[in-house]
Amino acid sequence: MDKTKEGYFAHADAIWAKRFESPNPLRRYAHRQQYASIVEHVPPHAFVLDTGCGEGVLAFLLAHNCRALVAVDLSCPNIQTARRILSEKDVQNVYFVVADAENLPFKDNGFDCVVSSHVLEHLPDFDKGLREIWRVTNSRAVIAVPTCLNLCSMTMIGGGRFWELTLNAPVALLKGVFLVLVNLLGQGVYEKYACKEEFPHLWQYPWVFLHRLRQAKFQVRALEASTLCIPYLCAYLPFTLPFQRLIDKLRKTFPLNYFGYGTTAVALK
Repeated sequence: MDKTKEGYFAHADAIWAKRFESPNPLRRYAHRQQYASIVEHVPPHAFVLDTGCGEGVLAFLLAHNCRALVAVDLSCPNIQTARRILSEKDVQNVYFVVADAENLPFKDNGFDCVVSSHVLEHLPDFDKGLREIWRVTNSRAVIAVPTCLNLCSMTMIGGGRFWELTLNAPVALLKGVFLVLVNLLGQGVYEKYACKEEFPHLWQYPWVFLHRLRQAKFQVRALEASTLCIPYLCAYLPFTLPFQRLIDKLRKTFPLNYFGYGTTAVALK
């Protein structure tokens, strides 16, 4: 097994606690908005595959509107946690499988819709994962990846946290801006996911993501920012959250759709 995959096989994400239910209002908002940007594009009563499901947050959000959902992840701890949490929440139409997103154990055209939330950038071969999504869907895919033109993204790329204002914050933001600018002619900027060398993590440029979708033979129906979140603001001034929600009403509008803390694509086969 590839070294990166070996690491993920035993890696636990703690996504529910750190992101979806984060006590920090900005971190919680940003990640919930990322999930919402996917959920809104999944047709009702569909047979859905969630490839790279983590601890099952997206599967949980989709389950009530799906005919059935299969959720796969390479991480055994993630799958165990996902099964336990969704069982506790009495979700019965989601089936979890330990599987590799680059080699999905499903037949061609087997699902009405495939969703992928911030997974492909973790794979040794991004484009192979994208081709697998194309292979197993019979109609639609909703795919989200981290993109680097948002100030929150740049803060993360520079080694900071957009929800936590520290003395290092200005340095992190300036470093992130610099790395994004000097790599403009490339695919994006790599960082270490979970601070681990064996987990390279690519923040792409939106136009690169669009090009790769088309290379994989997808017809791109929409390319949207998941959220246009602003660093630090809502974390320390929670009453500004309605202002952030107002800004996010523009997240589908060109050219602001290129400036998301993550980009969501609706792609048709």
